[in-house]
Amino acid sequence: KKPEGLLLLGSYRENEVEDDGCLMNHIRMLSQSLSVSFISTAGLSKSQINDMLSAKLYIPKRLTSSLADVVHKKTCGNPMFVKEFLKSIITNRMLQFSVKSRRWVWDEDTLDLISITDGVAELLSVKLRILPSSLLQVLKIVAALGSQVDVRTFKILDQDQLGFQLHWAHSLSIAVQEGLMEKAGSVYSFTHDSLRSAVYNLIPPVEQKLLHKKIGTSMMKKVGVLDPANVLIAADQMNLCHNYVTLSPHERINIARLQLLAGKHSMSTSSFEAARLYFESGVSLLGNDDWHSNYSLTLELYEMSALVEFINGNENSDSILQKRLESIFRFARRFEDAFNANILQIKLLGSRGNYSNAIRKCLDVLSQLGESFPEQIDWTLAESCVAELKNITATLTKDHICQYPKMTDQSKLTAMKFMNLITLYAVAHKPMLMPIVSNRMLKLSLQFGFCDDSLLGLSMAGYSIVNFGSDISTGYRVSKLAEALIELNPVRQALKTRLVTIWYGHSKPYVEPIQSAREIFVDLYNQCMLVGDVENAMYSWLFYCNLGFHIGSNLDNVEKAHSILIEKTRKFKHHTMLSAMSSFRACKILLCPGVYENDTEIADIKTFEEIRTIAHDSNNEHLLWHVDLDEMQVRFWFREYIPIAKLSEKYRNSKSKRSFELLRKFYDGISSFSFARDTGEEFWAQIGEECVTFWTTIVSLSNWNFENNLLLLQAESSYTKGDFADAETLYEASILSARRHKFLHEEALACELFGIYYCDRGMAEKGWDKLQLALQKYSEWGALGKAASLEKFMSWVNPEHFKKLKMME
Repeated sequence: KKPEGLLLLGSYRENEVEDDGCLMNHIRMLSQSLSVSFISTAGLSKSQINDMLSAKLYIPKRLTSSLADVVHKKTCGNPMFVKEFLKSIITNRMLQFSVKSRRWVWDEDTLDLISITDGVAELLSVKLRILPSSLLQVLKIVAALGSQVDVRTFKILDQDQLGFQLHWAHSLSIAVQEGLMEKAGSVYSFTHDSLRSAVYNLIPPVEQKLLHKKIGTSMMKKVGVLDPANVLIAADQMNLCHNYVTLSPHERINIARLQLLAGKHSMSTSSFEAARLYFESGVSLLGNDDWHSNYSLTLELYEMSALVEFINGNENSDSILQKRLESIFRFARRFEDAFNANILQIKLLGSRGNYSNAIRKCLDVLSQLGESFPEQIDWTLAESCVAELKNITATLTKDHICQYPKMTDQSKLTAMKFMNLITLYAVAHKPMLMPIVSNRMLKLSLQFGFCDDSLLGLSMAGYSIVNFGSDISTGYRVSKLAEALIELNPVRQALKTRLVTIWYGHSKPYVEPIQSAREIFVDLYNQCMLVGDVENAMYSWLFYCNLGFHIGSNLDNVEKAHSILIEKTRKFKHHTMLSAMSSFRACKILLCPGVYENDTEIADIKTFEEIRTIAHDSNNEHLLWHVDLDEMQVRFWFREYIPIAKLSEKYRNSKSKRSFELLRKFYDGISSFSFARDTGEEFWAQIGEECVTFWTTIVSLSNWNFENNLLLLQAESSYTKGDFADAETLYEASILSARRHKFLHEEALACELFGIYYCDRGMAEKGWDKLQLALQKYSEWGALGKAASLEKFMSWVNPEHFKKLKMME
């Protein structure tokens, strides 16, 4: 028998989980489609303590109520402290069994006077003070190390450095027997965090710092053989003391090296905030003289500190990042030493929307590396490079590329890195650079050998062939080849994150089922965040949101996903991403009745004209295209065809296939056929037929994604030509195709246009049935604003309304 469901339980500490971390993001995504419940485990209430006391002491609850009040007051309901408190008052005969009364008795006033200055922690510390000194010393070492310790850490401690002998194995065993510690494998931990605090507070403040230094120094002696966990422990110990104790220059540099190593370990586990603190601590130990006496260490610490500040995007990150970069550019001994700083500066410019300067900086560095590019690029040059790309890639196969040697020329490897970086911004600001740069990357790879960036260049070549060569099938094949090669690469996860825009977000959805293409972006987002690639992480989430709209996902869930994206772009200061969230505006307008007339009130999203002004001022053609498409799709869903025609006019003769260009042609085609019927002008019919021809080619690439759209265009074409029988067949076929391929919103659209067709031809009852079905589908989609608009239209074509008019006549 198949199981009917699955219950998944998980637990986490609220104070150890970030609200925008991977765990909470996954939980939020699961809650969009599954039932997710949260159970918060708090301390025992007075009532629960009273129930327990009544049951254990065999006394009615009304008599144990006063005792329960005292117990709760002294323990705050913590189960462990309740147990310890009761054991204490029984040991001290404050709670005892009376033979005379034949029940347990106590004196509330006496219990209330128990001298517990710091609450339960002090209560536990009384017990700690009577422990053997050797045991207490081990507990103090554990408390200084944290709430738990692995046996391996004790083994590497230099007892001569500590100044005393540790009989740790015997002491820890006794601590477990006394209930002070718990053992899980090789790890010992305090039974509660407050117990650790009580032990730690037994150490005088001055001695605490000295103890941390002794532990850290002891571990640093064996830093070469330390595992990552103990490197972090050693670094933490030194961080707790280096600001309070005197350090020699030699100690200061050794601690800085330790902080660098700890920060790298944290980066490798995606603990970027912890890494930031380690690098910051390391930098604080250095002075300007160290740029001369400890150049390599200082350069690397400054680079890593700048990198993690860029990744984290905290409130003061920009200023700290700029200071780090300025120091690197000032003290770098060689041009090559500033490469990483240049990369970070370029990324910072790009993330703030300054694409022009980001590209210029890339080109400047490339020029110094011997790879110059023309300042003026026209369509002829771009087409020439695309033709070369098609020739170069025509015979390339996976086996062929695998036989090429690896690129070893350091100058060329660095140039490949900067050429790959330039694509992030060229897509948006200078698209005709794409075929020129990808052409150069492939030629260098064929001449000097392949590297990781060569595979990204190959995918970029596929993108260029699609956009500038009008050859989607060839471009898809080339990009698919790059993806296959990346799957063979040991660092494939990191490489995949750099394909977000040029492959996963563009060429891939042309051919593969768009629903499956969308789900990839969830994994890509998490992978990007794990490797610290914030920029591509933001793009991954943006594509996830936008494709959610275009495949007809429930608009309420799409809106929630967009809200998460807005929070993330604010946190990481990717301001231009807010302007690029095109489908968010359409989603909101369709979702919320009445918003269409007051769209300036939508969150922090600017109006269409405001975004156009930004695009014009920054010369950002990519942003201008998206705001135009944004407005087109909003107008389209509300059947406002005149603005679509005006917006679409400037793109009809464009040679480039921009992302979502097929949507523009769909909107333009439906609008043009409507104009052709209304005006009788052949001009509009011709535009519509051109769109049908385009979509016929598109459908040959993916029947699943595009068949229903082509059928709807053909239905409108037949209607315009007066071939009504054929039109009705095609309308029905479009509805069935959209339903079969799970495009709910486009099924609603086909029903609506079919209904309008019937109404225009005087078949009001048939039209009403189709419009009712469209209304139902729009409501299922969550497009309540669109549904309200359609209902208003339906009030004019209601068959009962026409019957009344006829009766009045």
